Amino acid sequence: MAKASKTPFNIAMLGKTGYGKTSSANTILGRKAFEESTSATVGTRLPSSHSSDYKEFKVTVFDLPGTCDARYDEKLGQKKSCQQILDVVEAGEEVDVFLLVLSYSSRWSREDSNTVDLVKKILGRDFIKQHCILVITHWDNALDEGVQSFESWLVNQSPQLKELVAECQDRYVVFDNKTSDEAERDEYRRKLLELAISMAKDKPKYKVADLKKNSREHDKLLQQSDHWCVII
Repeated sequence: MAKASKTPFNIAMLGKTGYGKTSSANTILGRKAFEESTSATVGTRLPSSHSSDYKEFKVTVFDLPGTCDARYDEKLGQKKSCQQILDVVEAGEEVDVFLLVLSYSSRWSREDSNTVDLVKKILGRDFIKQHCILVITHWDNALDEGVQSFESWLVNQSPQLKELVAECQDRYVVFDNKTSDEAERDEYRRKLLELAISMAKDKPKYKVADLKKNSREHDKLLQQSDHWCVII
């Protein structure tokens, strides 16, 4: 008897170069599928994807490049950010969940605010509320510093980060991608995927039709020269 086919479940990673986006993608897959860079100025160069099975799902992770680095000027970085997201969704890849990756080790900056603003302009005003989970990386540093929980840490963070967490409706996970403990890595993976699957049951997939609603904004962003240093 032929095996029943797995249900596709697509996840797209968004995040600044150096925040641990690629290593988080590998944690989610349960294996080292994406090549990790040791330099914050290199990072992922081209959109790529890998898959693995989780329960009844075939989980495919799309690792989108970070573009705020030495390779791109500001205008080119903005254009690449827009086009890479458009390419993935327009290729017919319905995205179940987007993960917005932030780092515990980095304070909230103007660049982070610009990223959130740009994501909303490309993908829709309600995109974060409807389709996003926050992933906080480098949590090993938090543990080393005696942080008791994400909630206790958030109390002393910027108003913008608190607003983002609220907009995500408290959908977040913390990752220590450096741990060599396989049981810990498996638990990070399980928590993220269970949250993503649960969220996707009540939320619509992100489709090409959603992009078309923002097509005028896409064209504007792709044509204009802006002062932002865009990071996706």
